[in-house]
Amino acid sequence: MKPDGWLQRCWLAGSLLLIPSILATAGLASADSAQGPFPAQAADSVGGDFTLRDHRGGIYSLSQSRGQAVVLTFGYTYCPDICPTNLATLAAALRQLGEQADGVQPLFVSLDPGRDTPSRLGPYMAYFHPNLIGLTGSAEDLKRVADRYRVRYAFTGEGNGYTLDHTASIYVVDRQGRLARIVPYGLPADEIAEALRGVLAESGGDPSGAGVEGPP
Repeated sequence: MKPDGWLQRCWLAGSLLLIPSILATAGLASADSAQGPFPAQAADSVGGDFTLRDHRGGIYSLSQSRGQAVVLTFGYTYCPDICPTNLATLAAALRQLGEQADGVQPLFVSLDPGRDTPSRLGPYMAYFHPNLIGLTGSAEDLKRVADRYRVRYAFTGEGNGYTLDHTASIYVVDRQGRLARIVPYGLPADEIAEALRGVLAESGGDPSGAGVEGPP
C-alpha cells in the first residue's frame, strides 16, 4: 500500500510521456516500459542538457557527466515520504551495481529553491549516497529543467509548511546525455539497477559515443 494522499503529492511522469500500458488507477507506467529503451522519437523531445548550482556551491552541467550514465530524480528535502523513498531505493540500486556504479552519476534536482539551499542539500545528499549531487537554482532555471523533462510540480499550502505536488519518476540518461529510461515510482531497487545496467551495456565502453548505437 502506498501512503495515503500520495497521488496528491506526486504526479507520475508515465502518464505524461505516453509510455504504453498506463495503469489507470495509479498513473504508473508498466514495469516493462521502464526496462525497455525509451522510444527514440520521445527521447528527442524530452530531456537534454541543463546547468544548475550544486550543493557544494559550484556549477553543474549535465554535459559534465558525458561518458557516465546519469540517474536523475526531482523533489524537495522537506518531502515527507516520496523523495526519501526514491533516494533510498536509488542508493540501494547503486549498491547493487557494485563497481559498475562508478559509471553512474546520481542527481537530485530540488524544486524548492526557497528552502533547499546548498547548505541544506549537502547533508541530505550525503545521508543517502556519497556520490549523489543535489542541484538547485532560481525558480526560473528550475522550471526550465522541469519542463524539459516533462516534470509537473505545484506548491500547496501557505507559510513555511507548504508542500509540493511533483512528478516522482526516476530518469535514466545514457552516456551521450540522451534520455534512455523512465523508471516509474515504486519499482524496487533491482529494477532500477537493471535499467542502469542496460544503459551501461548499450553505451558500450566508449565514453565519447563514437560507434555507440543509441536506443532504437
